[in-house]
Amino acid sequence: MLTDQREQGFDLPDWEPLMFAQATGIAGTNIVDDGYRYIYKWIQTSATAVQFWRYDTWNDVPQQMATPPTQTGTVCNMFYTKGMGGQWSGRTFGAIYAFVGNGTVCYLYKWDEATNTWSANLGTTGIPAAFATDCYLMHPGPARNNWEGGYHSAALRTITTTSSVAAGVTSIPVSSTAEAMPVGARLRFGTFNITITAAALSGAVSLTVAAMPQAMSAGAIVSVPGGYDFALSSAVAAGVTTLPIFPLQKEIPANTTCVVEQYAVLTVAAPASSVSLTVSPLLYSITSGSTALYYGNFYLIGNNATQIYRFNKGAAAWYTTSANSGNPAFPALPGAAGAGCAMKWLPAYAPSKFWILRGGGTSTVYIYDVDANTITTETYYPSTETFSTGTNVASRDIGGKQSTLLIQKDATGRIFEGNPYKNTLEPKLTQWKYPAGAAVVGDRSLCMRIPSGKEYYYLLLPSSTAFLRTPLIDG
Repeated sequence: MLTDQREQGFDLPDWEPLMFAQATGIAGTNIVDDGYRYIYKWIQTSATAVQFWRYDTWNDVPQQMATPPTQTGTVCNMFYTKGMGGQWSGRTFGAIYAFVGNGTVCYLYKWDEATNTWSANLGTTGIPAAFATDCYLMHPGPARNNWEGGYHSAALRTITTTSSVAAGVTSIPVSSTAEAMPVGARLRFGTFNITITAAALSGAVSLTVAAMPQAMSAGAIVSVPGGYDFALSSAVAAGVTTLPIFPLQKEIPANTTCVVEQYAVLTVAAPASSVSLTVSPLLYSITSGSTALYYGNFYLIGNNATQIYRFNKGAAAWYTTSANSGNPAFPALPGAAGAGCAMKWLPAYAPSKFWILRGGGTSTVYIYDVDANTITTETYYPSTETFSTGTNVASRDIGGKQSTLLIQKDATGRIFEGNPYKNTLEPKLTQWKYPAGAAVVGDRSLCMRIPSGKEYYYLLLPSSTAFLRTPLIDG
């Protein structure tokens, strides 16, 4: 991984204007990233109209995607997950969940990246119909924890294969599953490496590799470090040292190592106690005893209320109870989550705790312990800044784990870093390049790393089409 050579205290943050957003977003506009290349923009252009766009961070190019089913909203928040999705043309993809409210009725939708389609309303029974003020949706999926466990032991599931399965098959034998999993559940059964032992020029139709550890299907796509792909033109068995490929777009140096993530995507819902999973044709063989982590819950706060809500994907239902033994009720937040609220999972800091910014014009931060099902108030210094409408909260990545938070105060352009392990809030950045519009609710910032490993902070300004980024020198 490359590091930024600029020097703190000598080089100041340099804001870079990106392709302007395609419309000015009002309340409810928010953005989310896939952790790799794309940023997705839910742009609420009026109280009854939404545009949904994908932005390519590598090429500064927008692409319009399918319009969401319901366009009437005043609050919205969404998250991208690698734990749900689909399979298409040699690879698997993730999904986005979006929660939308308009003060009269609320909705929950899932967008499938593989097919660019939105689901019907997944249901909001148990959620106040008049959900408004603000909202924040959060999913502590294992991908955000570098695919490691060690959190919420009562609800994190380990799916284990009980025998080897060949590439191309559509059924995986597994040990009895602990809970139901829906269609689209995307399970990652570890990784294997492909080491390219001889340089390959652009246009090459074969690659010389170290003996393949596992078999792969024809058409399977492999990502190369640096943001390029190659695709197999025919199936290969384990042990081969030559890969037939479609003509190579860009040369690959010798000794390049490609990491293949072994995903399987459910095409049939699996009830609890299943011992076989029906999946899309596997792109790679999977060995006996391989394991995949599955976390079936995500969480919601907001509505100027003290309640935490939990959605279980397999049951397709909302709960006001924890997934712990006996399903105890969530404790109430000590104060209502108002405008500018946020809920983030920071596994690099504490994998079983959620960091909750109350918003509503306060400086209050709560810590929810998902294992103990308890809430405490964090004491941090200085705590004189308050956060309300227009606040954005982005989490930073260290070693594949979410770690600290960049919090933009309202629409001031001033950005602070909240560091839970130091219990501090420190000045980080000021967006000075463009004037911001009026503060409106909606989370419009995020952090991403480019293929070289450098970390950038992205910001869509409130009530504006201006979209910017700046490198994080200490990243």
